[in-house]
Amino acid sequence: MAIKTVWFTGLDEQQKADFELVLKNNTTLFKQLMRILKDRHDQLERRSYDEETYKTPDWASLEAFRNGKRAELEFMADLCNFN
Repeated sequence: MAIKTVWFTGLDEQQKADFELVLKNNTTLFKQLMRILKDRHDQLERRSYDEETYKTPDWASLEAFRNGKRAELEFMADLCNFN
């Protein structure tokens, strides 16, 4: 998978080339980060199936909040998934 262009926003061509090497040479860091993001996503998924959540009057707000968190975790995972 290719590195997302957002990583290079504001960098000149030399900085881009240097930074691309930094990103590609940190596979351990990104694998660990992906594991952490997956764990957090899985935790959110488990909580969304908790029946107690839906017994409170503000469950819709809580669900919207969790959906936002899920979306950001998925964005971060996608951003870091190039190795």
